[in-house]
Amino acid sequence: MSVVALGDIRIALFEFSFRVQSKVLLPPYKGSALRGAFGTIFRRITCSERGLNDCSPCDLRSACPYGKIFEPGPPNNSTRLRNLENVPRPFVLRPPLDAKLEYAPDDQIVFWVVLAGWAIEYLPYFIVALNELGHDGLGSKQNGKRGKVELERVRMFNPLYPDEFTVFDGKIVYSPNDSLIVTGQQIDEETRLRSWNPLTVEFLTMTRLKYENEFVASPPFHVLLRSLLRRYSTIAYFYHGIEPDLDFAALIKEATGVRTVDSRLRWVDWERYSTRQKASMNMGGIIGTVTYSGDIEPFGSLLMLGELIHVGKGTTFGLGQYRLVNRRGAPDSG
Repeated sequence: MSVVALGDIRIALFEFSFRVQSKVLLPPYKGSALRGAFGTIFRRITCSERGLNDCSPCDLRSACPYGKIFEPGPPNNSTRLRNLENVPRPFVLRPPLDAKLEYAPDDQIVFWVVLAGWAIEYLPYFIVALNELGHDGLGSKQNGKRGKVELERVRMFNPLYPDEFTVFDGKIVYSPNDSLIVTGQQIDEETRLRSWNPLTVEFLTMTRLKYENEFVASPPFHVLLRSLLRRYSTIAYFYHGIEPDLDFAALIKEATGVRTVDSRLRWVDWERYSTRQKASMNMGGIIGTVTYSGDIEPFGSLLMLGELIHVGKGTTFGLGQYRLVNRRGAPDSG
């Protein structure tokens, strides 16, 4: 039985705390509102060729923060994955999970940003863009204006250790604390300390897992594993320069031996309007719990990594967030 080891990958988690200045109206699922406004502002403050509809013809794409973060592509000297149409972005915007719709002045709104690999160095751009988002306004318009929020603080956490570090105090941006970056070695070590059978996975936000060109409403373990393998291998390659030495076919075959013993999943529809594509998009997915039984331990590191970087389609909107229920959990980041 092969064991998946993560090695030298690096993941960083940041908590962004906003203070409401004027009434903010947000939808029940807040990932779309945050992601849409954030992308627009990030481009505004970093892009020098705003007249282009996309980054592909731009000569500055490989050096531009917007191009590198929002429209990444294979390196010029890449020998593999050159034809991959949708390179995963190196970030996740993880929204609050509550269903609160209206925020009054002095209320707090908290959400998380997850960065992978070299994208951790771009944290200052995220802070500047999200600070601007607060000034521009957030949520639905009221009398022609969006609600104002102020970015008060950004803290960095490593969910494997009870520690934190302030990287923005409202005025000064500090460099991330390297000791709080989650490494593949830390996850591998933590995996060896855990019991993995049976395992319950709770999908906290709508999760879109595709198998044989269809979205799956009740994923067998091997479908979840396939998606995790794809996400891990592409993030390792594009944002760490690592080509994982894995026998994908053998791992998937082994994963088919893990069986589903309980499923309490339901499909939740969610439609968002894409300003860029000028069309409505169905982004629904599964939420709830599923319990697996079998030889799960070899895949423990991948499962723990997925808790941090999410899984499936639409992760930049916060989709695909899950937690492993029957083990000591990480601090609540939702």
